[in-house]
Amino acid sequence: MKLTLQCSLYLVFIIALFTGINVLIGGASNIPGATTIASAAIDSELRCLSIFWIAYGVFCFWVARDIDGRSHFIPIIALVMLLSGLARLLSLILVGLPGIALIFAMIIEFILFVLLYSSYKAWKKTRS
Repeated sequence: MKLTLQCSLYLVFIIALFTGINVLIGGASNIPGATTIASAAIDSELRCLSIFWIAYGVFCFWVARDIDGRSHFIPIIALVMLLSGLARLLSLILVGLPGIALIFAMIIEFILFVLLYSSYKAWKKTRS
C-alpha cells in the first residue's frame, strides 16, 4: 500500500506539473477542447490558478518523499482531488460538455480520489 500511495502521489505531481505549466505558458487556448479565444479575464484567471495546481502537485511530491512522516496530509490531498472532480461535474451540469479530454480528466480525478483514500486507509490499518 505504501508503494501504491507513493506512486499515486508522484503521478499526481507529474500530471499537475505538466498540465499546470501548459496553462501557465499557453493560457486558455492550450486547454484541451478549447474552441474559442477566451477573454483576457478568463485567461488571466486560468494562468493564476495554474500556479495553485502546480503547487498542489509539488505538495504531493513533498508528501510522497516522506510518506511515513507526512501521510496525515493524504486525506486532504484526496479531498482536493474529489472536490476538483465535483467542480468539473458541476460545470458539466450547468454549462455543458467541455470536451472529451476534460471529461477524461474528471473521471481520472474521481479514480485518483478513490485510489488515494482507500490506499491510505488500508495502509494506516496495517500500521496500527
